[in-house]
Amino acid sequence: MDVAANTIQTIGFAGQIFTGCLNGFKAWQKADDLGRDALELQIKLEWTRSRLDMWGTSWGLEQQDHLKDVRFRRFGMMALNHLVYINYCLDEFKSMDDIFPTLGDAAKYASAPAVSLARLTKSAEVSADELDALRYKLDHLQINSGHQERIKWALQDGRALKMVETVKAMVEDLYIQFPPPAGESSAVVKNSHLISDSLEILDSISGNSTADPALASLCSIKAERIRLESAKRKEDLKTHDPYKVAGQLEERTQLSANRYLGQLRQDGVSYGTPVLVEHKKVEALVNATSTLDHRVQNVARLLCMKQKPTELRTLDCAGVIVTRDKETEYRFIYQLKARRAFTLTDLLKAATRDNLNGLHRDLWALDEKFALARQLSRAVLYLHLAGWLHKGIRSNNVIFCADDETGINLTEPYLVGFEYSRADLARNETETVQSTEEIDNAFRHPDTQGLPTERLEFHRTFDIYGLGMVLLDIGSKRSVANLRVKFASINANKGGWTAVAFRKWLLDSALDSDMTGLTARMGPIYVSIIKTCLSGNFAAKYSGDLNVAFYMEVVRKLQLCVV
Repeated sequence: MDVAANTIQTIGFAGQIFTGCLNGFKAWQKADDLGRDALELQIKLEWTRSRLDMWGTSWGLEQQDHLKDVRFRRFGMMALNHLVYINYCLDEFKSMDDIFPTLGDAAKYASAPAVSLARLTKSAEVSADELDALRYKLDHLQINSGHQERIKWALQDGRALKMVETVKAMVEDLYIQFPPPAGESSAVVKNSHLISDSLEILDSISGNSTADPALASLCSIKAERIRLESAKRKEDLKTHDPYKVAGQLEERTQLSANRYLGQLRQDGVSYGTPVLVEHKKVEALVNATSTLDHRVQNVARLLCMKQKPTELRTLDCAGVIVTRDKETEYRFIYQLKARRAFTLTDLLKAATRDNLNGLHRDLWALDEKFALARQLSRAVLYLHLAGWLHKGIRSNNVIFCADDETGINLTEPYLVGFEYSRADLARNETETVQSTEEIDNAFRHPDTQGLPTERLEFHRTFDIYGLGMVLLDIGSKRSVANLRVKFASINANKGGWTAVAFRKWLLDSALDSDMTGLTARMGPIYVSIIKTCLSGNFAAKYSGDLNVAFYMEVVRKLQLCVV
């Protein structure tokens, strides 16, 4: 065992074998147009590959971070044996020369149509004409067709499905016998099908009863987003027209300048459905065919999807009401889980002696704070995996549904405030955030503030920055609003408050000081996570893949924050 451990350390054998395993899946990613059976095989193989990839990434095999863990140094040969066997299975399956021993190397290519698979087995009789036809085809085939024909034969032979089940079992055994240091890893983050624009693949996964539920729901919402952008969207959409809201909206209680509680009351029904209404005004008459109109409609359609991931932590959208006069007003209508809604800001701003039923953050259970942080970070991750940007992550866009203050559950947050949201790649649908409250600016990344001509195009790191500020709001002994005022007073003679200077002050001193009390209240891991979100410089270690970096450095590290 000591010799093996020394070998692992000196040549990085684990990383080499791990990389070899991932390369073993590549041949099957090149196979296209092979029918439903082959597509099913690819879905299973890609899930297994992404699961293995996240296992190795979580251990840091390629960077040799696994050697820092005593378990890997002592028992790493068990994991290596699994990786070697997975490599063996993939390599053996790739060659498959033994399926057609009488034809040797020619077996890896398709024959003429007259030569069936059954007749190319060991016991079949093959005529000279058929062999000539096979030789002719061998001279005219491109090498990539070999991947497709191998898979066709393997599917019919049955060994393809046997192989993928074997490899899948080996990968799952790695998680059971050799779990990564921080617990469970999500294969969804590295699944290449999520970056696919093929509706056939996305629909196959979303409708596959054996697919991972989280992956299936993400593929479902991404497929709908692609349909929304296509010319034939009216024929293919899975969601209803958001402008046709069933029932009549009745206003009840104003919550803020752009938000109120109400109910949808259908004709002839004495009771109504409690709803949260968010309205957005545009100081112009907007045509129904405008880009803004389409963006609002697309957001509403996606939010009303029944198959959207529960991890998104979004309420069901009943629809959008549009009023067009001298100005245009959009009203997003969300169905509530209870009669009332309370924002995270509501719970944070009340003084201890005047708080909502004792729900001031100083009295929150630590495990509930961590659970709230995990839910919100995972919601941002899934939003980005679905190819979407929120553009307004802040505490007053995090709500809790309850009939009264005593029913508030801190571990069940929901994200609202999607009035500026858009698809990540739909840059033509981008819209500059108009004037906002001063406290809202404290949650926004410095590069998203200032005049429209001076702002950078919105991207995922800006959502992550907003999340970092929300996590700060949850854990600090002072709210972000209070910290903003405190910073402005300290720097009154140095220009007062600016977003750039505020972020620098937080990162350089406030987060580690008694000003926030974060370390004593939440622990050093939680503090490091906030710094990661606010700095935004954490993707290089993961080859620039921001989703993987965010998962590893934020979502997964929050799993380590336990009581």
